[in-house]
Amino acid sequence: MSKPDYTAFDAELLRLIAAGRNRMALLDSRHGDNQGLRDLALPHCKVINGRRVIDPWQIIDRRLQALRKSGKIRHDGKVWEIVEKGGAV
Repeated sequence: MSKPDYTAFDAELLRLIAAGRNRMALLDSRHGDNQGLRDLALPHCKVINGRRVIDPWQIIDRRLQALRKSGKIRHDGKVWEIVEKGGAV
């Protein structure tokens, strides 16, 4: 079984963080340009017996943590920030 491709999702997530949508509540919002992020999350959501058991907000959170662990973003206790190769933005 191959791993899912999160390239487009991660790019959109990083774009939103850079644009100031840098809190979970703002990233998971259904308003404005965030609907694209939720739409990108839907194919990664798990459905069992017609019921969604993994929601878009969980995919967003998982990808935030994956990007944090890879050193692309960090959380300062309040907001997410993009980390450049030379250090924090």
